Amino acid sequence: MSDHQFFEALTFSDVSLVPSHSEILPSDVDTSVNLGHKLVLNAPILSAAMDTVTTSHMAIAMAEVGGLGIIHKNMQPDEQAQEVHTVKKYEAWVIKNPITIAPDATIAMAKKLVLEESVSGFPVVDPEGVLQGMLTARDIRFASTDNLVREVMSKDLVIAKTDANTALCLELMKSRRVEKLPLVDEYNHLKGLVTVKDINKSGTFPYSVRDQQGRLCCGAAVGCGPDLEERAHALIHAGVDMLVVDSAHGHSKNVYDAIKKLRGWFRDVLIVAGNVVTQEGAAFL
Repeated sequence: MSDHQFFEALTFSDVSLVPSHSEILPSDVDTSVNLGHKLVLNAPILSAAMDTVTTSHMAIAMAEVGGLGIIHKNMQPDEQAQEVHTVKKYEAWVIKNPITIAPDATIAMAKKLVLEESVSGFPVVDPEGVLQGMLTARDIRFASTDNLVREVMSKDLVIAKTDANTALCLELMKSRRVEKLPLVDEYNHLKGLVTVKDINKSGTFPYSVRDQQGRLCCGAAVGCGPDLEERAHALIHAGVDMLVVDSAHGHSKNVYDAIKKLRGWFRDVLIVAGNVVTQEGAAFL
């Protein structure tokens, strides 16, 4: 005879909830949950870190409806970081590091950049980061490929300071009929870019999960293998909001060591680890 104790276990299909009288309306229910580090989900749902489930497309959709997507790790670290970058740049009312172009670049170079970065125009900055103009889709369309950017760029700019709020930016853009608004500091250094497209997207999904810069949030999985450091740093650099130590058996030394390393490298990053299914496993993590 074995000395092991056996406990009853139930699956979802083994349990039925008996309905009863309720005075609570669906509109009165708050489903939000704080995962930690001020990351609040409006819908308490995470999508699985599986290659058949979550890439940037799913992560974007999850964040827009109030949940969080965990981008899988079955790819190279730089590829996974690019997936995170795709989510973070998808819609943010302030783009902190916009794609820029130099005044002496050619229109041929600008057209190549349009294809590579999937953007329609660029702030034009000098080597010191000072804003010189805006190169719009119209400027590019009607210019010769060997023209220089400074020859065709728009110089009569509508700009705002970096501390301008959303309402002020939107009013400026409406009154001056511009779709892109550069944000500059007191020395005219470019510090950000506001686009009408991203502001409109923000209004379409009022329950979306966003970071302090207005960007959609996402998580990403890491393993316990030798590429942990490279992968984790690449993901943090891309702006990931949560690292998930993804293991089939989280109650293990490898997962413990991975968490310890991550917390040593990143003091303020939200870390999730699993899977565990026992009280001892949860206490261990």
